[in-house]
Amino acid sequence: MKRVLPLLGSLLLLAGCRTAPPAAAPAARAAYFPLVTGAMWTRRAEDGGTITARVVGTKSVGGRSCAVLETVIERDDRRRVSRVCYEATDDAVRALETESLGRTIVLDPPRTVLLLPPQAGRAWSWEPPGERVPSRITDTWVAEEEVRVAAGTFRAWKLRTVTVRGDLTVTLFTWYAPGVGIVKIARAEQRGTQQREGGSELVRYRVP
Repeated sequence: MKRVLPLLGSLLLLAGCRTAPPAAAPAARAAYFPLVTGAMWTRRAEDGGTITARVVGTKSVGGRSCAVLETVIERDDRRRVSRVCYEATDDAVRALETESLGRTIVLDPPRTVLLLPPQAGRAWSWEPPGERVPSRITDTWVAEEEVRVAAGTFRAWKLRTVTVRGDLTVTLFTWYAPGVGIVKIARAEQRGTQQREGGSELVRYRVP
């Protein structure tokens, strides 16, 4: 199945997990998506690939401060790098800008990645601007669950993200643990009669 456009792909690449880090600040300990410079997460994909995400710094986009999350996907002899700049507030995490395959896109309006605090059934949606084939991303908090991955066992909130673009539907389940971030992702794609599944889990992380 052909991959989703770079913009949608960048927005669905998030990461998270732990390796005896130093004590985190109170805000980082409570955050479902800690965006502290120096934070790093490594996930292992089901197909053997490695996904490493790290917060490399901050910048201003449209007069708004955001944290730059750089994600590197390594699979066989291939390496792909993308960046998303996230704005974090008490009630939401929003993507303001994406960079992938040499193309930088300022999102207008920004894409809300998380509405906080998590609450079962709470939903929101976003439509990427300027696409030839209209698409829509709908997020819904499902429930809090216990999740066991290579990095350990966590209490995490499960988020369902459904992206519909033409005849392609991508359903993503992402588990967010407070003070850690993403601990597990399960992904399913369907286009007509073609289906593909995959996912990844956290193996280590560091939140300064």
